[in-house]
Amino acid sequence: MTFNTPLRYPGGKARLSAFVRALLVENRLTDCHYVETYAGGAGVAFELLFLEFAAHIHLNDADRAVYAFWHTVLHNTEWLCRKIKDTNVTIAQWRRQRNVYRRRDAACLQDLGFALLFLNRTNRSGIYFLKGQRLYQNHYRKEDHAKVAEVIQAKLPHKWIVSYDNVSDIVKLYNNRRRAIYTLDYNASRRSLGTEVMFFSDDLRVPRNRDLDLALKAGSPRIHLTTQTAGIVPALAGGELRACA
Repeated sequence: MTFNTPLRYPGGKARLSAFVRALLVENRLTDCHYVETYAGGAGVAFELLFLEFAAHIHLNDADRAVYAFWHTVLHNTEWLCRKIKDTNVTIAQWRRQRNVYRRRDAACLQDLGFALLFLNRTNRSGIYFLKGQRLYQNHYRKEDHAKVAEVIQAKLPHKWIVSYDNVSDIVKLYNNRRRAIYTLDYNASRRSLGTEVMFFSDDLRVPRNRDLDLALKAGSPRIHLTTQTAGIVPALAGGELRACA
């Protein structure tokens, strides 16, 4: 199996790549600028770039450690390659890298970027933090999600998609938008199926349900489209925004 990113994220959206490619083709957006504002492992973005569906990708993440990793990949590439080659994977090394990560607000970018990579590849299921607000370090409060939804729907001048856990509070924020509900297999210490929802900007052409189902299944047999709008669970979790220009 080929992986487009070295980072593992529980619930990562790389398996949606086939569907995102179908969206770009349907909307004549190939060779576009593709933006991920909550990049994480950025699996979708890099597949679009490598397969030449996107001409440029733009990555953003609020987690300083994630930013540090991608910054190091771009600006200290040879150092990172040597570091990977020369570092032994031991418990003592894991503890050293964990200490660097714990000082992430003060650590230099290249050391922090390598620490994130080391922990991500040696921990049982990649990086996952507090389960309370789903698996991510920089979780939002309810009012933060509302502000993001307002900006996306009222001020974003580009075509966009937003994916979230399928939860009632989020669905209400995007109540007037078209949506697709699907299940995604993610693994954070133990395997589970999560129901997620994707919202679409009004100016985005979405493939017919049958085409959408085929696109999702082409990405992974563990992804299944459903047209049902039930099954919403009472919890709030982090989301992902993608925009094309």
